[in-house]
Amino acid sequence: MKVASQERAIFRLYSLGISTNRDEWLYDRDRRCLTDKMKFFIDCYDTVPQTAEDFINKIKWSRNLKRRLHRNRREAFSDSLIVRASYRPFTVRRLYQSELFIDESGLAAEMFPAGESNTAVCFSDVGSRTDFCVLATDGLADLHFGAAVDAYQQVPRYRFNGSERIDNVTDWALEQFQAHYGAGNSNKQPITKDAIFHYVYGVLHDPAYREKYALNLKRKLPASPSTRISGGGLIRASG
Repeated sequence: MKVASQERAIFRLYSLGISTNRDEWLYDRDRRCLTDKMKFFIDCYDTVPQTAEDFINKIKWSRNLKRRLHRNRREAFSDSLIVRASYRPFTVRRLYQSELFIDESGLAAEMFPAGESNTAVCFSDVGSRTDFCVLATDGLADLHFGAAVDAYQQVPRYRFNGSERIDNVTDWALEQFQAHYGAGNSNKQPITKDAIFHYVYGVLHDPAYREKYALNLKRKLPASPSTRISGGGLIRASG
């Protein structure tokens, strides 16, 4: 079901970065090391019965993982779940993208399902205590991508429904941009959803925009600087 406030925005879907709650297990610079760690982790997890009240300390537990165990959720190791992820700015690591063992996946499966390619803009969340930060990523970003004390959001170019790739830039946004800027520029190049995605990335990097809206960026998600693109935010509706 579509939500009106989500449609009157440039992007339909956005999500916090992933929170594994066990980074030392699910991330690694080396694929072979990550494989060995996760095979060990899964073997240990599988020795614990569904009704357990005491939990072995060879692996790291969390409240979510204990709940999943009590629902008897199990998962065999799969090499296909090892993906690239942006752990920190300019720091790419291998991630074991498991909905069982990652504590909070957000909308990872809709943004970067295993085996699919996508691009996203990662930026400081509301209430950030550090300077606003934004970078493009070609994989999932960690919840604390830019600062250990603050959360980060991701907004992707596309979203996925299973293997179906769907535009994450809304038709409403395309109509607004075409109406505001005209059907094309002087070279008769059409305004596209790709161009809108790149525009957003450019705006969030613009020093003038970040200085003018510094307080707003602490309180709410980014909004369009153009008053003629009325009612919509960069991520969701401002009204």
